[in-house]
Amino acid sequence: MLTPFDSPKSLHWQQSLRAPIVRQLEIFSFTMQFLTFLLWDRLTGANRGKKRQRRAKWLVDRLMNLGPTFIKIGQSLSTRADLIPLEYIEQLTQLQDRVPEFNSQEAIRVIETELGQTLDNLFESFTVSPLACASLGQVHRARLLSGEEVVIKVQRPNLEGLFNLDFELLHRLTRWLNIFPGVKKYNLEAIYQEFFELLFQEIDYIHEGKNADRFRENFKNYPQVKVPLVYWQYTTRRVLTLEYVPGIKVDDRETLLANGINVDGIIQLG
Repeated sequence: MLTPFDSPKSLHWQQSLRAPIVRQLEIFSFTMQFLTFLLWDRLTGANRGKKRQRRAKWLVDRLMNLGPTFIKIGQSLSTRADLIPLEYIEQLTQLQDRVPEFNSQEAIRVIETELGQTLDNLFESFTVSPLACASLGQVHRARLLSGEEVVIKVQRPNLEGLFNLDFELLHRLTRWLNIFPGVKKYNLEAIYQEFFELLFQEIDYIHEGKNADRFRENFKNYPQVKVPLVYWQYTTRRVLTLEYVPGIKVDDRETLLANGINVDGIIQLG
């Protein structure tokens, strides 16, 4: 039975780990279907306006259904307005905020397994409902026994296994696509290698925590820059515990202005 924190889409990709051949068929089928759509739209001249919007919406829904690897691909593409039509950019941008959460009881199991203690022995309080969700994990708010307010970033279960599977399957797909002259010029092999190298770094939360400490040291003389503290005794490769620092999204102009924040100053500082 699904809990309030579950989504059928968030569960679908996990089944692939038990049936790799099904995962391969899903990925290859999705790729061929999308390429066929693009070719048909080009041949019929229907690659503008509402037709393109429908294709873009279909693409986002399929990426969501295929899970974290493909959500990350979509998020990366959403920043490439220089390469991708605006209709696709508008839809792909939704992947920054529409990622479904996973079962919070699973998150608690990950925390307890990684930190080697029960939740009650680790925290004075723990908010079961996630504060935010992302493609690779979700964030819960908590209070340490020593009183500090923190957020805990918890990695999605079985994520590394999925990446290993998708790494192999997408490599096969890349080699297959390279037989087409129009595709080979894009050097998909190099793009593929760089993408997965960064992706595997991103699921190592110790690496992320060290980067935060390095960033804080580099900007220690800039009082306008605040980097949350990393609580290393509560951090592993799959759990990252940070100082709770509430804020406003940098693109939320109305809220920034309502709070008396100089938007031009933020841009200059960035």
